[in-house]
Amino acid sequence: MNELVAVIDIGSTYTKGALFSPAGDGLEVRGQGVCPTTREDLGEGFFRVLGELARTAPGGAAVGDFPVRFSSSAKGGLRIAAVGLVPDLTLQVARLAAWSAGGKIVGDSSYRLTAERMKGLLEGDPDILLFVGGTEGGHEKYILANAEIVAASPFAGTVVYAGNSAVGPRVLEILRDKRTVPADNVMPQIGVVSTDSARGAIQRIFLDTIVHGRGLDRVREFCGSDPKPTPLAVFDLVSLISRSRADWDDFCVVDPGGATTDFYSTGEAFRGAEGVLLKGIREPRVKRTVEGDLGLRVGAESLLAEAEEFLREETENRPFSFEALKDHAAAMTAGPSKGPGGPRELEMDRLLCEAAAATAVLRHAGSLEAVFYPAGRVFIQQGKDLRPCRRLIGTGGFLSRHEMGDGLRRAFSRARSRVRGEKIPLIPEDFRFYRDTLHLFPLLGSLVDDFPREAAACALSHLTEETRTSE
Repeated sequence: MNELVAVIDIGSTYTKGALFSPAGDGLEVRGQGVCPTTREDLGEGFFRVLGELARTAPGGAAVGDFPVRFSSSAKGGLRIAAVGLVPDLTLQVARLAAWSAGGKIVGDSSYRLTAERMKGLLEGDPDILLFVGGTEGGHEKYILANAEIVAASPFAGTVVYAGNSAVGPRVLEILRDKRTVPADNVMPQIGVVSTDSARGAIQRIFLDTIVHGRGLDRVREFCGSDPKPTPLAVFDLVSLISRSRADWDDFCVVDPGGATTDFYSTGEAFRGAEGVLLKGIREPRVKRTVEGDLGLRVGAESLLAEAEEFLREETENRPFSFEALKDHAAAMTAGPSKGPGGPRELEMDRLLCEAAAATAVLRHAGSLEAVFYPAGRVFIQQGKDLRPCRRLIGTGGFLSRHEMGDGLRRAFSRARSRVRGEKIPLIPEDFRFYRDTLHLFPLLGSLVDDFPREAAACALSHLTEETRTSE
């Protein structure tokens, strides 16, 4: 790379960008810009940030003198409903495919789909229905019955069929009046996960839907390239770091945003300890989940409702009441571009961030449960084991700006102690915390295809490790 390159991310709350230039094996940050996302015309905020970046460019470079990449999650993420057969198998693989493509699950259904259940799925207003089920040459009856229910529904989005290919032609015929995209079976054999084809189909639909209207057509025309879904950009960067840096092969990333909280993990999902059996699929080395009800601004009120028990307990030791926190969440939902008005509001945001991260890691991680047989006790693992994770990266607007390592360690510890029942949550137990201080992860994720070595080096070089100040 011999020239400057700009990257801009259009988020649900803020539009931000950075200008990069080559520096040895990495990239140097030459300027940054940010403004509230202009929701009615997303291009307005994009070009405002681009102008800020041009003013920081060395050598008098102007807009148009350097290439621009962009990503977007301004619709709040691509909404996906998943329909599968067995919850621990094909339906879980469908979720993994959706998450890794940058989408968020707004509803799911297993086994036989009913008209009433289909109506419930549509309440989430999905852009895509990811329809899976059956191994190759396997189950057919429920798949065809489910296709009939989808065909009779008022769903107006796109159906991605990624199930048993033996019945694929019949499914496509049943769905002939729907917009339908075929993909390879996400689980061709029991225990075999194959999501690349479905991911590709979801990404193509993203490009066909999110870039039309609200000013993104002219952004795409100006850049001469397609956008990436912001979560996919971060996923690609996390994957790149994990596979290219042996010393960073096992880490997690938490990204509490204004509307959602994303959680990423790398490393082996199942460690194979003696006396531990895996139930369901072996999850991938790199995994993403997104929580659409956990946000610090647009999603603040839903976060408060979801984590109410945690937050009520915590406000007993804070200089504000739960009712005051409730009022703060309502104000943030109504005015998502507002920052904290003072130390008290900042402390409220800290608590909301802790709650979002703790809830997200519990949902992302697997669990361990003791089961007793006549021959003795064994442990059944479901999902991914994050206990060996020794590094946690915080990104996003809030975690990039504020020291939160001790708070997140305490929140994770409380999350483990608050879990009821026999299942042990497999969340990180002891970790070093790093801040993505300049909030570069979503930006560098748009450069991983063209400049992989430089993007990974830049991401790691701008992390700030927080010194542990409490036990």
